[in-house]
Order: sequence, then C-alpha cells, then structure tokens
Amino acid sequence: PEKLTGDNKWYCDHCKEHRDSTRTLSVFVVPPVLIVHLKRFQKVDTPHVLGSTRLGNLCCLASKIKTLVDCGLDGIRIGDYCEQTYSVFAVINHSGSLRSGHYTATCRNRTDGEWYNFDDETVTKVETSDVITEEAYCIFLAREGFLAACPRERPMPTGRIYSHGAMRKQSLSTPEHWPVKASKRNSWALESAEGV
Repeated sequence: PEKLTGDNKWYCDHCKEHRDSTRTLSVFVVPPVLIVHLKRFQKVDTPHVLGSTRLGNLCCLASKIKTLVDCGLDGIRIGDYCEQTYSVFAVINHSGSLRSGHYTATCRNRTDGEWYNFDDETVTKVETSDVITEEAYCIFLAREGFLAACPRERPMPTGRIYSHGAMRKQSLSTPEHWPVKASKRNSWALESAEGV
C-alpha cells in the first residue's frame, strides 16, 4: 500500500476535498505477461531559494531510489491467494538521474536459457546474479509455461555473442531486419504505417 499524504493527498469527489488516504493495487485475474514498473524516483523538497522562478521559494528535486528488488527469477508467486507462478524474462535498467540517464535491457534467450545484456550496439552474456540490480526499472514476468507455448518464428543465432552492428537498421522498407515477421494478425500495423 502507498500512503498519499501532504501534497500528494487523494481528492475525494464525495467530500470535495483532498484527504490522507492509502492506495493499493489488486489483481483479480492474472495475465500471461506481467510488467512491473518500479518506482525509482521520489520527490524531495529542499529550501533552496531559486530567485524569480515560477516554482517560488522551494526547489522540488527527485532523488533516485536504488533499493534492490530481490524477487528471484523463477517460481515467483504474486500473491498469497494466487496459484500461478511467474518467471522473469526481461528487465529494463536505468542508470543516471531523473534529468538524464541511459537505458539497457537484460533478456533471457528462449533457445539457450542464458541471460544477455543489450546496451546500444553491444550484447554481452551475463550471470543470473547480475540480472536484477539496483538499476532495474521495469521487470517483465511471464506466467509459467506461457512463453514455451508461444511459437518461435526465427531461431536465435548460437555460438557467438554479437556486438557493434549486430542489429541491422530496421525500417518499413526492410522487414527482413525486423525481430518479428509481420503476420496476418499484426499486418494492420504495417499497412497503417505505410500510409503515413
């Protein structure tokens, strides 16, 4: 539960005023893929005078929350009353601050089960202990057995870790470079994009 107090009070339509409250999130039907966005920034009020700015006399800053979320990678239960278990299959990482930073992704290869970090043009293999770090920003979980049931349209290359130029430029005119082929189910996206 998240407590909403101070400047972050909840507005009650019935009372017509802002009130201290507690916000909770409940999942009634578990989805096949669950995306967890971690709250990594919190507002910090400092008494620094900014001069003649629209912000007045307070400077509102955001500090980064670097708490390690240790949920494991497999067999994750999302609640006491949920029989389903989940496995992490990807993590988006953010390094830096609210004003600037850099994003990377760590993903599990479905073919070999190994973890790889994608950082711009560089792809490197990583140990399972380095998958979820203090830089984790979004965690992608799949219900056990869901990804195994999804068809694999293209096999992943094996025996080599690719870097610098491994990912060719993708565009509408070069669909052979797309990570997923267009099918009848998703061809509407291609048709609507070509008309742009």
